[in-house]
Amino acid sequence: MGYRPIARLRWPAFTRKHQAAQTGRSPTCGILLDRANGNSARGATAAQSTPSRGAVLLGRRAVCFETVRSKRENFDRRHRCLVSISSSDRSFLARAVELAAEAARTGNDPFGSVLVSDSGELLAEDRNRVGDLNDLTQHPEIALSRWAATNLNPDQRRSATVYTSGEHCVMCSASHGIVGLGRIVYATSTAQLLTWLEEFGAAPLAITPSPIQQIVPGIVVEGPVAEFSDAVRELHRRRHTSAE
Repeated sequence: MGYRPIARLRWPAFTRKHQAAQTGRSPTCGILLDRANGNSARGATAAQSTPSRGAVLLGRRAVCFETVRSKRENFDRRHRCLVSISSSDRSFLARAVELAAEAARTGNDPFGSVLVSDSGELLAEDRNRVGDLNDLTQHPEIALSRWAATNLNPDQRRSATVYTSGEHCVMCSASHGIVGLGRIVYATSTAQLLTWLEEFGAAPLAITPSPIQQIVPGIVVEGPVAEFSDAVRELHRRRHTSAE
């Protein structure tokens, strides 16, 4: 398609490359940029120089938080819309969101997932069943991992895609990686979920979130897909405001 999916763009490498391109300096030379007076000091240390506001020293290197944060925000904005999503991807994501709505209607958290073969066949699907079974591990991604482990050989698992209404939690990422499933496409991100939970006054997540790629190195991950954001947010709003 002329661009790579988000999962293959490593943020630290992106930062170093573009920092060098914009400043004309090596990103590893340990330069402290002082925007207040336009001065720079090579190899500055805490004993030799006091960092300007928004900067901290990391060993012998100084990193400007504002610069890094700005670059990260720009990276997110640019690449959020470059996810290589096809029309069939959107159809399977729409089904995952339908399953999430079904979960919400039955008193469960609104999450749904589908497993699709490399030929486009829908192999399995499930929704959150935590409330149904009084089991906090009953996430749909876990159910799909179990199904795949039983019904698919390793090559079929590697070539399959999981579509889900929300980005995998750490537990689901681990099961995905252990079973050896392939690409993940999610409609909404954990960052969005955290924002919505705070907005609705809901309890925070029980475990610290972590990007899927940190749990499963090398996995191809694509998402979020903006067109599903409003629908999924509304499901969470109904779930958490009706529970009050």
